[in-house]
Amino acid sequence: MSETNRPKVLLVDDEDRFRSIMIKILKLKGIEARGAATAAEALLAVAEETFDAVLLDMRLGEDSGLDVLRGLRAAGVETEVIVLTGHALPELPADLAGEGVSDYLLKPVEPDEIAARIESVVERAQALRRLL
Repeated sequence: MSETNRPKVLLVDDEDRFRSIMIKILKLKGIEARGAATAAEALLAVAEETFDAVLLDMRLGEDSGLDVLRGLRAAGVETEVIVLTGHALPELPADLAGEGVSDYLLKPVEPDEIAARIESVVERAQALRRLL
């Protein structure tokens, strides 16, 4: 958690309007949020700051959310990752679990559901760290 004791999230999505609106909504729900539009921006952001979770779109224009995920893990970043995608594939959730994804949401999804999932994965990760 950040110094304000609120979850801190990086929202990685190439849709400017969606990213901007979601950041505002998350902040209203008591979640600190920062945005990134590309894989490079996302990897730079996690190098500069610590996040409790990354909300990651799987399609980022020329980039892939999977590339971001693998880049995070290769850099040793253990941050919780919630995948957000508008393109459901039956095998995707299982494949993502193998990549260390904490949760999976299919667009369109209500902002309340996104906030609830963020809080859930952050709380679960904190509880696990306390046990270890």
